[in-house]
Amino acid sequence: MSRNQKYAIELAGGICRGEVEPSLISDTDWSLLLLAAGLNNACAGPLAVARGVISRFTEKVGYFAGYTEGITMALGPEGESSTAA
Repeated sequence: MSRNQKYAIELAGGICRGEVEPSLISDTDWSLLLLAAGLNNACAGPLAVARGVISRFTEKVGYFAGYTEGITMALGPEGESSTAA
């Protein structure tokens, strides 16, 4: 896993858990999240982007294609985001 992939997962997890304030995320980091989520819409809400990153990570598609280890790294032992739906 690359450093940027790991960072995208950490940011997404932090947004979902309410530990990262989306308004404080830099443009560069927001671009990374959009890339990792597979989105081209800069108007997408922070939680939707974060969930997109986590979804693509768990499905091993797009930015995370071929990645097979460390699912619990950012998502917890149940393999799910700690955010209630």
